[in-house]
Amino acid sequence: MNKETSLNKLLYIQEHLSCRNYREKLENGFKYIEFKKDEVAQEMETTWNHIVFLLEGECVINYNQFKDRKLQAGSIILLPKMSTVKIEVTAGTRLLSLSFGISLNLCDKFALQSLTELCDNLDYNFEPVGIRYPLPPFLELVTHCLKQKMDCKHFHSLLQQELFFLLRGFYTKEELALLFYPILATELSFKDFIIENGSKVNNVNELISLSNMGKCNFHSKFKQVFGVTAKQWLLKQRDQHILNKVMASETTIGELMEEFNFNSQAHFTYYCKRHFDCTPRELIMKYQAMI
Repeated sequence: MNKETSLNKLLYIQEHLSCRNYREKLENGFKYIEFKKDEVAQEMETTWNHIVFLLEGECVINYNQFKDRKLQAGSIILLPKMSTVKIEVTAGTRLLSLSFGISLNLCDKFALQSLTELCDNLDYNFEPVGIRYPLPPFLELVTHCLKQKMDCKHFHSLLQQELFFLLRGFYTKEELALLFYPILATELSFKDFIIENGSKVNNVNELISLSNMGKCNFHSKFKQVFGVTAKQWLLKQRDQHILNKVMASETTIGELMEEFNFNSQAHFTYYCKRHFDCTPRELIMKYQAMI
């Protein structure tokens, strides 16, 4: 009995720790979290795409414009890169997450890009997809390995590939399109580049410069992928970031002006009236009341 029990623990741990592929600090890959008490985990902007599996307990998620979404055990959600996220969890909640970029293998990238044609007929509302067989034994295996400190980067990569195989094999294309909706595009790498860099530039020309593409090619591909012009998209993202800032915490007009590069209060007031149909003070009062 003792021998069988010992086999459940990771053997030769020093060999794992001394390997150059062992990751002491996780950047992307799988991560397991247990919450011993009620907590609020807040991250202003995610730097990776995250697939989150709620194994046990419940949580409330605020993600960009989607507020106070209560999730129960057995739920799968996607939190895309560069989104503003706040998660409130109850004691006893257990989460498993996979953080990943778009540097996927060709098979996974093609499978995701092929889902794009379904998006026009979907009403995305940040609804979870359910965990169902054969995911439970897979997630249990991943959880056990992580708890035993098996953190080789190659192992994480293989697990990610297996997860994508299971999702493609046992979930409908409609379910997958709803889950991955925020990151889907006919050109995944281009969309990923725009999402990552959109908040780092002040105008379209700076974004074009970062892309190393010609203007005509850039504008054509942007309209194809996002369905709007680059200027329209950047303005919409700026509006959303302003709202996220106002709703996430107490802030002042001066702090908003400094963060979003408004030269004068008159300019900021004009912008708010045009984009939010109210003054900056009215905007803050309206959304601070919701916190």
